[in-house]
Amino acid sequence: MKAEKIDAIRALAAAAIIAGAVPTSVASAQEASARGRVSAIVVRPLSVTRTGDLDFGTVAATGKGGGTVRVAPFARAARFAGSARQADCGTDAACGAVHAASFLVTGEPGRRYRVRLPAEATARDPRNPALALKVVALAARARSAVDRIGEGQLDGAGSDRLQIGGTLVVPPFTKAGHFTARIAVLIDYD
Repeated sequence: MKAEKIDAIRALAAAAIIAGAVPTSVASAQEASARGRVSAIVVRPLSVTRTGDLDFGTVAATGKGGGTVRVAPFARAARFAGSARQADCGTDAACGAVHAASFLVTGEPGRRYRVRLPAEATARDPRNPALALKVVALAARARSAVDRIGEGQLDGAGSDRLQIGGTLVVPPFTKAGHFTARIAVLIDYD
């Protein structure tokens, strides 16, 4: 019996030695590896600064039909339609000059960007909030791309000028007031 036990112990020892020389799993004999790269490009963030507000000036609504005042980006004058007319203020500086809103856009030189505006805004008289005028057809044009609406490209220094215009709708029998609205201007890299 002793000899059988010794033979069994020798067989187990031989099996342990052989097992140590063979891979412990079939999968490890089939593994492969490679290395990849991770990269990122960090650009200057976009910034937009208001340098002037959209101003439709002082408007007189003559008649029952109502009218509109259109101020286009980079235009030299407003277009009046219907019964809306520019009020004759003489030399009164409080009358208000007609001009598009203007903004300075800065960011990564040479990068293209897009401008997002709301479809319309509601201008209210703070002294009488029930009075409201719609500002519609809001449009943005960049100095770098005056032939395209809502897009631009930053110059070599990383800046561009942007103007926003729109159309003020003056309903019939609008009461006198000083109407204002806020418009969100969102700019993203293209």
